[in-house]
Amino acid sequence: MKKANNINVLQLRIGVFIMSLVIFSIQGRGEGHFGIKIGSAISNFYYTAANSDPDSGLEIDLSPYLGYDIKWVQLAPQKALFSPYISIYYDKKLTDKFSLKPELSFVRKGLSFSQTKYERIIYIVEITFIEIPLSLIYKLYQGRRAVSEIYFGGYGAFKVDSVKKVAYHDSSIERIKINSVNNFDWGIHLGAGYKRRILTKTLTFDIRIFLGFNDIFSFPDSGIQKFSSTQKTKITGAYLTLGYEL
Repeated sequence: MKKANNINVLQLRIGVFIMSLVIFSIQGRGEGHFGIKIGSAISNFYYTAANSDPDSGLEIDLSPYLGYDIKWVQLAPQKALFSPYISIYYDKKLTDKFSLKPELSFVRKGLSFSQTKYERIIYIVEITFIEIPLSLIYKLYQGRRAVSEIYFGGYGAFKVDSVKKVAYHDSSIERIKINSVNNFDWGIHLGAGYKRRILTKTLTFDIRIFLGFNDIFSFPDSGIQKFSSTQKTKITGAYLTLGYEL
């Protein structure tokens, strides 16, 4: 456990260092603005390989990674996880139409199998990341007080923590650490933004979809691989944010 915590601290330091390096390398060259965004992350899992246990009748089987308490819970529909999102960024003007935006973000991603239709079941998977997105922005419209833009780019995400929150019937929610989540994720994103200047302040609205490419699970060292092959589990979703630009 101590070794894993040391790895997480090292990853955070590397992430902050990379973000700082990107910002300071471009900050002194022309116009740029710092900003902050807060909002909601909406995330879910998607799968890119065949059923790991065809005889089970399950479309997916997460029990090799999350434990066998999910074996029957995952028969319920998979639901998106809604969680808070916060990000700081530096929007660097390259030309009249293009700009570059590195960010440093804190976000939780995962999914839920919770339901209360027949009985109370709470089963939520949460993975906390420090995320470093980098976006190339194209301005579709630029007026005196309003700007609309689209952008695309990629991100790297360093895991901070991973837990499952579980409760059945009238029991209290138990928070259990997940040891099978990989320490790093990466992917691409595509988004659109709107900026509005009100007096001397600039407010922003942003919507972004993302698609992770890394398999987020691996078998824990203490685990036994029951199946010769398992599905690749990856994360997808969207961010909705409001922000303020300095």
